[in-house]
Amino acid sequence: MKLITNFINEHQDSLGHDLNVGDFIQFNTSGFIAYGQIQQITDGDKPKYIVKSLGWIGAPELKSKVKSEYKVNVDSKSVAQINLNPDATEKLKKNGIIK
Repeated sequence: MKLITNFINEHQDSLGHDLNVGDFIQFNTSGFIAYGQIQQITDGDKPKYIVKSLGWIGAPELKSKVKSEYKVNVDSKSVAQINLNPDATEKLKKNGIIK
């Protein structure tokens, strides 16, 4: 088994950005784009990002499909790191939505 520090440093988004716990990402799921914050990176045969959902982009009728948490394959080609406005990030922290 790999050391967890080596494991975490090996993960990148589709553009080659290193991804770590606490980073914000967007990804395709169930016909829409979801975005959220990486809470954990699992180890194993098929590593995954455990992502706390913060929002979504898509048709209004897909709103019922949005989950509060997603398990995203780390090798998914649809994952991209995003940057949130610092004011938005601070507000999410202040309201206890993210760490």
